[in-house]
Amino acid sequence: MARHKLPPKVVAQILEDDGIKKALTSKSWLQYGYQIPDDQLAVMGSYNRANDWVRRNVTRYNFNGGVNIKYDVLPIRYVAVGNEPFLTSYNNSFLNATFLALQTIQNALNDAGLGDSIKATVPLNANVYGSPPDNPIPSAGTFRTDILEQMTQIVKFLNQSKAPFTVNIYPFLSLYANEHFPVDYAFFDGNANINFALRFYRGLLPRLAANRGTPVRPGLIEVYLFGLIDEDGKSIAPGQLQDKYLVGAQNVQYLPKKWCVLGPDAKDMSNLAENINYSCTFSDCTALWYGSSCNGLDPNGNATYAFNMYFQV
Repeated sequence: MARHKLPPKVVAQILEDDGIKKALTSKSWLQYGYQIPDDQLAVMGSYNRANDWVRRNVTRYNFNGGVNIKYDVLPIRYVAVGNEPFLTSYNNSFLNATFLALQTIQNALNDAGLGDSIKATVPLNANVYGSPPDNPIPSAGTFRTDILEQMTQIVKFLNQSKAPFTVNIYPFLSLYANEHFPVDYAFFDGNANINFALRFYRGLLPRLAANRGTPVRPGLIEVYLFGLIDEDGKSIAPGQLQDKYLVGAQNVQYLPKKWCVLGPDAKDMSNLAENINYSCTFSDCTALWYGSSCNGLDPNGNATYAFNMYFQV
């Protein structure tokens, strides 16, 4: 969901430099995955549509157990069916489509002879699961009551097809939404402080390296980093914030040093507010919000910022 997309070669170099071996991109030793957008889940409930999608997006690129890109064979591991389709902000829009799409895509992979090596899964938001306030530990929790039936179907099917249960965990979003969120459990530390991210990884990575797993699922747990680059096109439905992951990249080509500026002599301002709103709808104006870095600009500065962000997109 990035509007300023980096060339594939640059992204692949970032991943190689950082030692990341699984990603939605291409490099000889990377493992590869595909994602089906949420707005396509309903149509993927049709076997013919799912079979056609697998043929066009998986089978045709699958050579010798991987994707052949510039003579490198990249192992395809997963098809992500949607992305966090059960967010409460979606008002159940994908409630009845997700499981059927998951089931149909996996069946299409099976029928194509790929089901043993390529698994369909549904990346879920951590809010599909919750623990009671009086006992806020993972083992005491359960799935949300409004999606309990769907989640039960999904986890049973994932277990049956030997596919991973995939969850996106954002401790900062959980804390943002609930001031009573158990911070200590989120960061693997009984004395968490302002360096939450550092503590999280210092707690998580050694556990992963030791293959300890969980009491119910001991052993290896696959983990990935979500949002390697700045996703300025993401929905702000989870909260009025933008996550920024400023990872160093080599050989980035920048736009020319040109900017859109509101003319100081402009007379007709009747459509200014409407145009600012349009510009911010299709770009990233979060820096203008209260408490943000550019909140102190005057009205002309706000307009200039909005138009310039839209111009760069």
